[in-house]
Amino acid sequence: MLPSRWPPRVLCVEMNGSAAPDIAVSRINVLLSSHRHMAMFRGMNGWQCYPGYRQDGDECVKVVVPPHATLRGDHWQCNTSFKQDGDVCVALVAPDNGYVQGSSVKCFAGFASGEDGTCNRIVAPANATVRNDRWTCNPGYTRTEEGTCRRL
Repeated sequence: MLPSRWPPRVLCVEMNGSAAPDIAVSRINVLLSSHRHMAMFRGMNGWQCYPGYRQDGDECVKVVVPPHATLRGDHWQCNTSFKQDGDVCVALVAPDNGYVQGSSVKCFAGFASGEDGTCNRIVAPANATVRNDRWTCNPGYTRTEEGTCRRL
């Protein structure tokens, strides 16, 4: 089905001519098939697929949008709280001591993300304070190579 603004076999031409000599050539559209149109803009000549279709060689193929995704022109993007896994969108799951924000998983303050996707408690040595996802030595102390805090 064609969008209502593109009826079949339309040729629209705006250009310099006797009727309007002060108008520059701005756009030419010619319907080529059921899902593409000819477009000539300044700096771009050729044909384009309609929104919801993408170019595949000389044809326009419909973009298949999986559940939990939104069409974005000629591609799709997973909705918030989902991530792309191949051709599908899978729900993000927050680990213990974590939460989902947008399209990513974060750890609560005082926890750091582990390599396995868990949120691990940050253990600070004596004379240190946990801040967000790390610890720092308290004023008057400095961090040592051994991971402790030594008085200055």
